[in-house]
Formats: sequence, structure tokens, C-alpha cells
Amino acid sequence: MLVIFPVSLVGNVVQYPDAVSLFSNTYTFTDTNNVLQMVAEYTGTKALTAYTPPAPSVTAVANPLTPYEFLMLFTQTERIGIMALQSSNPAVADFMNLLAHATEVDILNPMTIEAVNYLTTVPTSSPVLTAARAAAILS
Repeated sequence: MLVIFPVSLVGNVVQYPDAVSLFSNTYTFTDTNNVLQMVAEYTGTKALTAYTPPAPSVTAVANPLTPYEFLMLFTQTERIGIMALQSSNPAVADFMNLLAHATEVDILNPMTIEAVNYLTTVPTSSPVLTAARAAAILS
């Protein structure tokens, strides 16, 4: 009996169902409507049950921003303050370097949240952001 069931890819590795050993060593893959399927000859004796592939391990960003859109959440005064900090604060320089190389920004990402909240602490005499502004940027 030929059996067709979905499989999933994690990187370049095909994730097979646990019962794959019940199938012949000869199988093919098909891609139907962007669903990867394995077609194999069933060689087992037990009744087959439905297989559901594991959920993708990568979660999509609900509403990603471009780096430009993200920076436009800051006021001009805040952006200038951040630029001034880059030369004296390695943490700010690192975040801005990562932002310059990003294609999208997820404001729910813990690193993004940490970086924005960090701006409420530097410079210590007069931080670039208030806690209220950080909350507004991240909402």
C-alpha cells in the first residue's frame, strides 16, 4: 500500500514521523501546494494512524517594522541623543550596529526590549529616554 503523509523541514533536515521504520527504504518526496509530503510503501502490519508534523520552531513576527520605521518611533531629539552615545557607550553602539544590518525589527523580541529599556538608564545624569517613552515605543 502506498502511503502519503506530510513531513516537515527544520533547516535542511526532514523531520519524519516516528513510524518511518515501518516503510520501505524507497520513497519519494512531493511538494503539493507548499506542503512537503513523503510517499512510501507501507511494510508494517499495524493499522496506520494520522500523523501531524511538529509545529514550526520559528515563530513569525506579528508586525515587523523596518529599521527606518523602528527609528521613526523615536523623536528627533531621542535619535540625536542615541547617536551621540554611540561613540562612548559600547552597548548602544552594538545595538545600533545590529539595527543597521537588520531587515526587520520585532519590538517583542527580548533583545529589542532590553536595548530600548537600557536607553532609560544612559547617560546616568540625563537618560535619552524616560520609562514612559520606552513603554510607548515598545507598544
